Amino acid sequence: MSKQRLFKILKTIIDNEQRLLFVITDKKLEFVNNSFLNFYKVKNMEEFIEKYEVPCNTIKVNKQPLTKSCQNDDFYTYMKTLENKEIQIADSYFKLDIFKVDEDSYVLALNDITGIYNDRKKFDKLANYDQLTGIYNRYKLHEFFEIKSKFAKRYNSNLTAIMFDIDNFKLVNDNFGHDIGDYVLQELVKITKNSIRETDIFSRWGGEEFVILLLNTNINEAKIVAENIRKNVANHNFDKVKTITISLGVAKYQKENTLEKLVKKCDIVLYKAKKNGKNRVEVYDF
Repeated sequence: MSKQRLFKILKTIIDNEQRLLFVITDKKLEFVNNSFLNFYKVKNMEEFIEKYEVPCNTIKVNKQPLTKSCQNDDFYTYMKTLENKEIQIADSYFKLDIFKVDEDSYVLALNDITGIYNDRKKFDKLANYDQLTGIYNRYKLHEFFEIKSKFAKRYNSNLTAIMFDIDNFKLVNDNFGHDIGDYVLQELVKITKNSIRETDIFSRWGGEEFVILLLNTNINEAKIVAENIRKNVANHNFDKVKTITISLGVAKYQKENTLEKLVKKCDIVLYKAKKNGKNRVEVYDF
């Protein structure tokens, strides 16, 4: 077989390869295949270079551009560290493979895993988030509690919880229907999220019951947060329902507490808040 024929065969194979293939020599782009050109919507390598210079200028890892990192003296070693990471280009995700040709030349292959990435994100959302309100579900709260309670034990830091539910929520569903009931839950979540810190862990415990874990927050500070949520909810206009109120229970984490025990303490004083007239905050101080 002649070299010319062998070259033609190899070029056909490479150009029909679905992965994005390109060759970097001395940190400059030397070759790209058809899949690469089609993805970037350019006619040839020269057009790509004019637009982007090198592929690194288009790549992100953990939402951070690689532009500066690709200037690393040991390019091959650095790119090797990315092989097990998700490479993002625009709205697509790839797995990277890099092969050394010689001292200054490397073949890089980007395998499109956007479908797998999106499926995983969907599964993660189904597994960890409440579908109606978009906040964490009970399962995810357990996961966070295991991490945060270990931290609280180790560093002797404060960890508190707030549990609340809607007063007379059954009447909302009975009088206005479940669609309005769902709307009320969604609005309640928005108000609560605007009343707490991003570092606080907010989850739907079940039905109209919600739990918040507050990190580095003592019981008095947690009560202030709970009062703020209560007031913000009571002052909000819930469209057809007009106003709703919530009752809240606050409790402090202690080293022997499981999540269930901590929530149970909140639930005890939440019941007390209901018994004492609703639309109020009670603190577990037994």
